[in-house]
Parts: sequence; structure tokens; C-alpha cells
Amino acid sequence: MELKEIKAAEKANREKEIMSVLTGEKKEASLLYTRPSDVFKFVESIGGEDLHDIDTNGYQWDYWAKVKYEGEIYMVAGDGYYDDSCSFSLMSENEE
Repeated sequence: MELKEIKAAEKANREKEIMSVLTGEKKEASLLYTRPSDVFKFVESIGGEDLHDIDTNGYQWDYWAKVKYEGEIYMVAGDGYYDDSCSFSLMSENEE
């Protein structure tokens, strides 16, 4: 398998996992080798919105960002130092 094919397969899998959360099939998805911007771009491509609301803790590069899709707020969270993945989940009302 060539690099181009591997990247396309990873993108398809990432988008499938995000959709599984957006449709309610799953509560959370772990997205390996995914940057927050990958999630933002995909959600925007299907009619969602990057809320440009991101928090970080600085020293470990932890981040928490929000996107909106069909009236619901979702969290993209991870860290840029120790991990090579992020999580994507529906936010509960007390987290908003």
C-alpha cells in the first residue's frame, strides 16, 4: 500500500468515526493521528461550525476545542506532546 492510499484510508476512517458520534451511534471516538484542524475541516464540510473556542493548559499542550453540528456542541480534546490522537464527543449540558 502506498503512502497516498494509507492517508486516504486514515481520512476515511477518521470521518467514519466522527460521523458515528454525530449520529449518536457512539458517545466518543478516539481519533489516532488526528489534528484538531482535521476535525474542524470535516465538521465544517458537512455543515457544522468551528466555534473557535479552544483552551490549552500550555505546558503539556493539552487542548479542548468546540464544534457545533445540528444544534449540538461537541468537544475535540487531546494533547500535542504525549499522545498522537484526540477524542471527539458530545458535550454534556454541564460542560457547556
